[in-house]
Amino acid sequence: MKIKIIIRFVVCLLVVCIFILIAISCTNDKLLTSSDEMAFPKQLTSSGKDFISHYSPNGEYIAFLSARNTYNPNVAEIIFELWLMKNDGSNQHSIIPIDNDNLYERSVNINNVSWFKDSNNMLVQIRTHMGNEIWRVTLDGNKTKLSSTDDCAEQPKYSPDGLKTAFLIQGPNPPQGSPVYKLYISNIDFSKPVLVDKGLIQNFEWKSDSNELIYSFYDRSNENYELWKYSIRKMAKLQFSNTSVSEEHSSYSSDGKYIAYSVQNTVYVTPSDTFRPKKVLDNARIPKWMPKQNFLLIVSEQTLDNKSFWTESWIVDIKGNIIKKIAKGKPTSVNFSSNGKYFVYSLDGNLWVDQLFKLDSNY
Repeated sequence: MKIKIIIRFVVCLLVVCIFILIAISCTNDKLLTSSDEMAFPKQLTSSGKDFISHYSPNGEYIAFLSARNTYNPNVAEIIFELWLMKNDGSNQHSIIPIDNDNLYERSVNINNVSWFKDSNNMLVQIRTHMGNEIWRVTLDGNKTKLSSTDDCAEQPKYSPDGLKTAFLIQGPNPPQGSPVYKLYISNIDFSKPVLVDKGLIQNFEWKSDSNELIYSFYDRSNENYELWKYSIRKMAKLQFSNTSVSEEHSSYSSDGKYIAYSVQNTVYVTPSDTFRPKKVLDNARIPKWMPKQNFLLIVSEQTLDNKSFWTESWIVDIKGNIIKKIAKGKPTSVNFSSNGKYFVYSLDGNLWVDQLFKLDSNY
């Protein structure tokens, strides 16, 4: 009798366990198949006039440039507003709107967004008819002008630790020559600026530890760009490359161990402590390291009818293997979330979000 009772108890326990497993399986299937957030790629905007976008460091927001309220087909230059939305495309709204009744505000064009590490504000380059200005803009749209009225300030970039800011000041153009830039590092309120270098500076980027900048500097005697570094601690600059070609579009890997750059239409990677370049890919340029991954976002060259077009954005590994093609056959701008899992890109004037790998990927 006791044996029968035990057997019945075990059978009932097994039945309950089976039902629990079935319920869990159904729940998981529902999360993976019916959730709208799991459907990639996902279209975020539909105005047809939204372009460059930037993930906030916490991944909660996406700032982007939109001409949906300002587009004028009779004007050659597109005037943008700065917009903000949640990472799923909800709550889209402008945080720097254009006042169409004010001539000064109507000439504003917004570029170069740099998020603060806490995701509570951005540095924004605003172009007016008076020149370029740098403003700090909070999530609710409050603006504070940081650059001097007398300066033409460009390309603001917060350091990863949020303690410093790097930016360029463009000087007056010589009668017959290229513009002269001054690269500065300052506190985040633009106080105590330190001059890094002066000349024709092509681009610059912070190292992940915030203790170093890398930039492309034009060598007039050799008529080419070379890579230079600036140490924040030593307050000293050092030439990193010394070649007969131009090294441009440099980018640090997220761990700081590598630097990617392009020479004409070829992408290279070198260790960051010494210049030992290795070719990654031909017919490519403008490499940008992905966060948390040893992959590069590059722009590829496609040749059609004996003409070259920069038409596709690819994700490749450091051996040049293609990991993913983004918006095949279409020019687009791409930016990644800080964890490297998701990226937002523009396609035909709309913004889309996609994931680098599927959830069941081995990567």
